[in-house]
Amino acid sequence: MRAFLVSLTFEISEEYIKQINTIISVIDKIKNFHLIIKFRPVYNMSNNLVLSYETFKNSLINSKNYTISVKENLSSLLNASDCLISYSSTVIEEMLNYKKPVILFDSFKRYCHIPHKIIKNNSEFKLAPINYLTNTSQLQKSLKSLKSINMNKFQ
Repeated sequence: MRAFLVSLTFEISEEYIKQINTIISVIDKIKNFHLIIKFRPVYNMSNNLVLSYETFKNSLINSKNYTISVKENLSSLLNASDCLISYSSTVIEEMLNYKKPVILFDSFKRYCHIPHKIIKNNSEFKLAPINYLTNTSQLQKSLKSLKSINMNKFQ
């Protein structure tokens, strides 16, 4: 029997897919929004494939409002995007360097990648260019507010 350590700060594959599907369902309710999902295969500590592209793709809900990016350069995707939605990743800091808003979405309410009281319930980006959100209504409100955000006020 093999034992694997899974840190609670990272999602397991099933949670990742559930979060992505939740985000897709919110994006579907907002006009003129499109989600780009940057996919990388997931391997365990023994270097066995845990989540393949095909499994991932087949696990997502049907929608015309997203695409899955596999080969595109991350920096070009960040540059083309208006906002980043993430749970936990160093890409969060990269997006902030692009001076674009970041949403930390945690429907499980257990981890905030950048723990600071100012970003919690900051759904309309009034206090900071980063939000920590835990439910779909917050996420929808936050995404809708992107049309009026002025990132220059946070510099």
